[in-house]
Amino acid sequence: MKKICPYCEAETEVEVVEKIERINIRGETIEVLAHPYLCLACGDYFEDPKTGFDFLQKAYEEYRRRKGLTCFRI
Repeated sequence: MKKICPYCEAETEVEVVEKIERINIRGETIEVLAHPYLCLACGDYFEDPKTGFDFLQKAYEEYRRRKGLTCFRI
């Protein structure tokens, strides 16, 4: 599949890969499984903003779950 890579700024072939992102939140490491694109031209990983996936948000949700914290939505 072809996408425009934000790093090499070219329309290149990309692959969707599984990658574990490790985020440190208040001294605790939270691992989140992400599915970024891998640019086959330059080798950098990038997310497609159209997917709506935010690994930072997922990490904070997991941290709150572990600590028994809830998030109130209005």
